[in-house]
Parts: sequence; structure tokens; C-alpha cells
Amino acid sequence: AGLGGRAAGARPDWLFMNARFNAVDRELYGVKQASGAQKEALQSLNALKAEQSGKISQMQAEQRKEIRELHDKISQMRQDITEERRKTQEAHNDELRQMHERHAKEIKRMSDEHHGQVTQELTRHIDEVRKLQVEYRTQVKNACAGMRGFAATPISVFGCCAPSLAPAKESIAGGAGNLGGLMPEMSGSFGDKASKA
Repeated sequence: AGLGGRAAGARPDWLFMNARFNAVDRELYGVKQASGAQKEALQSLNALKAEQSGKISQMQAEQRKEIRELHDKISQMRQDITEERRKTQEAHNDELRQMHERHAKEIKRMSDEHHGQVTQELTRHIDEVRKLQVEYRTQVKNACAGMRGFAATPISVFGCCAPSLAPAKESIAGGAGNLGGLMPEMSGSFGDKASKA
């Protein structure tokens, strides 16, 4: 009776073990589910990382492309600026060279014109000097011829008072006057000699 009552009141061992197995099974199932969820989360994370890495790589490639294009634009701008400066410098040099050539031509023209004027003036002056020399020589020859004629005239022809002496004296004085006053003393000396005679 006691054994029967114990058996009736106590829980069988197999039921306890079955419950234990069920609990363990539930725990394993939970662990499997958690592991599966973790794997899914890890896969999602890896996929997200891969997606983000792809986006980052694409962004970096685009940035590198933009930077390369920007460098190309800057290099082209530098070349354009350098070429523009070179053209401007060449134009400035050409303008300076043309100005120098025009200035040199103008100076040469003025020099030639001045030289021509000086040459003409010098030629005119030389011609005037030669003309004056010819006139002077002619007047000197005439004066000398008149004085020789006066010296060859006898004093007795004039007489004591020599009334015809005055015209000869005036002619000699006039000849000296035609010389521009170059022989005043000579005419005066001849006049004095004539009056004394």
C-alpha cells in the first residue's frame, strides 16, 4: 500500500527527463533561432557594408574624376593665360619696334632735311662770298687803273691852280667809295699830294 501510494503520488522519472529534454530542445531551438537571426543580421550587415563600400568607392572614383577634370581645367587655364601673355608681349614688342622704326625714320628725315637746308645755306653763302670777291677784285682793278692814269698825267698840264684836279680827285674818291670804304687813306693821300702840287 505504501509503495502503491508512493507510485501514485510521485512523478515518474521518464516524465521528468522528457520535460528536461523538451526544455533543452526549446533552448536549442531558441539558440538556433538566435544563431539564425544573428547570421541574418551578420549577412545584412555584411551586405550593408558591401553596399556602403561600393557607394564609397563610386564616390571616391567620381571625386577623383572631378579632381582630375579640375586639374585639367586649371592646366588649360594656365596654358591659355601663358599664351595670352605671350601674344600680348609679342604685340607690345611689335608696337615698340614699329614706334622705334617710325622714330628712326622721322629722325633720319629731319636730319636729311636739316642737312639739305644747311647745304643750301652754305652753298648760297659761298656763292655770295664768291660774288663779293669778284666785285671786290673788279673794283680794285678799276681803282688801280684809274690811279695809274692819274699818275701818268703831267703836273704841268694842270697848271698852278690845277682847276681840273677836282674831277680827278672826285673820281678817285668815288672809286674808293665804290670799294666800300676800303681805301679812304689812299684817296686822301692822293688828294693831298695833288693839292700840294
